[in-house]
Amino acid sequence: MSLHRDLVLQALALATDSKGKPRQASLRRAVSAAYYSLFHLLVFEGTARLLGRKRATLELRQCLARAFLHAEMHVVAKQFGEGKPSPKLSRAITSVPPDLALVAKTFVDLQQMRHEANYDLGRVFSRSEVMRAIFTCVTAHLAFERVKKDPKTLVFLTALLVQKAMKA
Repeated sequence: MSLHRDLVLQALALATDSKGKPRQASLRRAVSAAYYSLFHLLVFEGTARLLGRKRATLELRQCLARAFLHAEMHVVAKQFGEGKPSPKLSRAITSVPPDLALVAKTFVDLQQMRHEANYDLGRVFSRSEVMRAIFTCVTAHLAFERVKKDPKTLVFLTALLVQKAMKA
């Protein structure tokens, strides 16, 4: 099984680890696992689409994966989630498919929730809120499967990695 699928399962296990009142630490880690599940899905698919899935490219894909930056991915995902890719991409994409917009928006939302889970110690999470986030993450995974072969998805995955370096 892939890391991104394992992380969704881990998020679910953490969110449901007790019958009574859930531990905040478990809920916070569940949020983080859900976010990283989507992050690793996009990085995995981005490197695979750019370099291929053959065993011979594995080490290079792993090196390239380290070049994906959370903040840069946030900027691109926010644009695509709003249906407004950067003008830098105007020759390559004019509209964002709804499933791709859903993936991008979910990435932005989960990243924000992960920041709150990791850094806002006054923030209290409920099990139902975290379960909704996990469900949304799974929905984004399924949406990505539906749109991953669309040429616009390759534009998105490439932009996640290099948009900042692109000339307008």
